Amino acid sequence: MAPEHSIACLFTRWIRGKITASAASSIFREDQKESHIRFGQGIESLQRKRPPFLYDDGGPFYGVSMAAAFTMGAIGVQMGTRFVATKESDFSQAWKELILKSTEEDALVARGFFGRMRFLKNSRALKLVDATLRGSPDLYKGNPCGSTQEILGLEVGGLANLFQGQIDEIPVLGGTVAGRIHDILTVQELCEHIMKEAEATNTGLQSLIV
Repeated sequence: MAPEHSIACLFTRWIRGKITASAASSIFREDQKESHIRFGQGIESLQRKRPPFLYDDGGPFYGVSMAAAFTMGAIGVQMGTRFVATKESDFSQAWKELILKSTEEDALVARGFFGRMRFLKNSRALKLVDATLRGSPDLYKGNPCGSTQEILGLEVGGLANLFQGQIDEIPVLGGTVAGRIHDILTVQELCEHIMKEAEATNTGLQSLIV
């Protein structure tokens, strides 16, 4: 692999914003009738507007998973939950600690502001799941569906609790990768670890090619 196309270089360019991607897998529409489209459809739409590119959104959290995405053709990854759990993150310490305590099974799916969303398991998340089952059950069948006043109330009210430090009554966003995050690093430490691990993984993969 040429130096300018190395894992570290690609990641650094992506971090600096030279490689960007729109949220092709989750597009919000005002009528809320269809707030969710398949990743492939989003990519096709983007390709008609600009040179082809791929990115992996949802799943990557360390170098190995980023290298896997690149191996499958991606030139960038989006890491959300992993960077929430960093020392510089503006999220509350209680939010970060809930990520560390959560398992992969604790990322619950419910109807949110932007369609299907994942919330880390707590009292508010369970209420959102129950409200989704009552008001927007088609979400769990893979069908586009609107929100309800009950769901919106739980979200808005839950966000208000954020300022009170009531972590059990806050809709804490987080992906299944929360179950594989066990430390809170600085952003520099995290980026260095990601690049080092990705490069090592990439080298290992190249050694398997005969």
